[in-house]
Amino acid sequence: MAIFHPLCCGKILWYKSAFYFILLTFNQVKSIHMKQIRRAGTEDAESITDLRVTEYKRSRDFTLLRPETLFWNETDDTETVLSIWDKNDRAIATMRMVCVTNLRQAEIMMKSEVPGRVEFPALIFNAAATRKEWRRKGFNQLLRYYGIQIAKVRGIQSLLSPVFQKSPALTL
Repeated sequence: MAIFHPLCCGKILWYKSAFYFILLTFNQVKSIHMKQIRRAGTEDAESITDLRVTEYKRSRDFTLLRPETLFWNETDDTETVLSIWDKNDRAIATMRMVCVTNLRQAEIMMKSEVPGRVEFPALIFNAAATRKEWRRKGFNQLLRYYGIQIAKVRGIQSLLSPVFQKSPALTL
């Protein structure tokens, strides 16, 4: 069951200052490890699916009951999936960004009620994964940063991100 952390659902402006430090940290590691950040396409489906399933199975915060829910699907084809690739062309981080135009779409996509007041259109960040050896390098936050840039251009009013009950994000 997904619940929502108060900081995970809010206006785009809230996020502006939060990424400055993360981007500085990221700039220190990108020249060593990363080849590119780009939108993943159907040709990347196998790599993105492998990354999602492998890393979700490793989680100590929840048990992955239905791996097929992480397989590349029609939503990935129609929405935005950003990914970070290493110098060996291996996906090391990914995040799906889904635009929804009303509350019903948001609740269907998130498989949960959306608490509070949300202005639409909204962008949902989900299906995020980072390879174990690349965690704690700021890649997830970097993908969110680019998602926020996309949201600003598209006139998105709110950002949503599901957080599971035992998520470390709830202790921030």
